[in-house]
Amino acid sequence: MDVRLPQPDYSQGWSVYGGEWRVAVPYSFTVSATSGLEHEYGVTVDFDAALGKLVCSGCEARQIAGGPPVNSDALRRATVDAWVAWAGREAGLVHRISGEDRITWFSFPDAELFTGARSDESLRALSSVAAWCAVTGQKISGVMLDRYGLPRPSTTRWLAAARDKGLHVEEHLQF
Repeated sequence: MDVRLPQPDYSQGWSVYGGEWRVAVPYSFTVSATSGLEHEYGVTVDFDAALGKLVCSGCEARQIAGGPPVNSDALRRATVDAWVAWAGREAGLVHRISGEDRITWFSFPDAELFTGARSDESLRALSSVAAWCAVTGQKISGVMLDRYGLPRPSTTRWLAAARDKGLHVEEHLQF
């Protein structure tokens, strides 16, 4: 994969979802047609945060030597959502700060938390998944259904319960 990933500056960005997640922005990276990100030209993508989400704030497409020219049809097929999700995961833009300012990455909780009755632990886990999904542009109901078999109405109820208990906070601050 031909992707040039500079190290994110973890000293700047946004604290999102009540401080559970941080988004290291602004950030920029360049991908080529061989990166597997489904395009046929070189692209430099810029990222920022808006309303608690990692967003593409700009991109520049360039023809690769010997490749097809960049045209409006190619630009319409640009997979910006895939780039945003990819940057959140692979470039390390979305992360947590745990004890002693140690950076940690997202991992999905155990499926056992979502079977049986709701508990504060299961609501915290669901809130973490919901925040991760929102920051990286995914739909929580689809992720919970696909990954855990939790039906959409249950996901909605559980997330509402997490909000009511103060376990899911939608507060975003720039630092």
